[in-house]
Amino acid sequence: MNQDERAPTVSIVMPVFNSMEYLQESFDALLSQTYKNFECIVVDDSSTDGSFDFVKEKSRLHKNIRLFRSSRKGAGGARNVGIEKASGKYVCFLDSDDLFSSDLIGRLVAAAESEDADLAACEYRDTLGNYYALKTSADRSQLLDMDNPNVWNKLFVANQENPGLEPQVYGDKDLQ
Repeated sequence: MNQDERAPTVSIVMPVFNSMEYLQESFDALLSQTYKNFECIVVDDSSTDGSFDFVKEKSRLHKNIRLFRSSRKGAGGARNVGIEKASGKYVCFLDSDDLFSSDLIGRLVAAAESEDADLAACEYRDTLGNYYALKTSADRSQLLDMDNPNVWNKLFVANQENPGLEPQVYGDKDLQ
């Protein structure tokens, strides 16, 4: 058994809607992760621009990419479909127009594991170049209290009893 097989599995949920212009770069970054024990659950929200076919081909080539289709649920609804399909100890989100640095998943898992945290928020730079540092929390209710209310910069322990985002979250288009 190699190191990756003993490492906790991370379910990366990616909602997709007409994102063809971003998908190649996003998947290139995702597949370059140094942390290899992950599954990517892509939920296509009825794209019409070829996004579904692109991801279908990626899922054919990479066994850790799983593709599902939803009918116009929006980003939050697509994320909840992905969460229901997730099998990992941890769940995180990647928007189809975003990029992960190659060590992002590994750093988040290491932080969560070392602190026995339910939630780790990752470093990121916004489009203005502002930098936000890595944080962890043993209290998953702090999901909205960290640097921003977005889900795309956080890794959290999956809730096997209620796999959807709980409690029902409102207030940001990413979380509706």
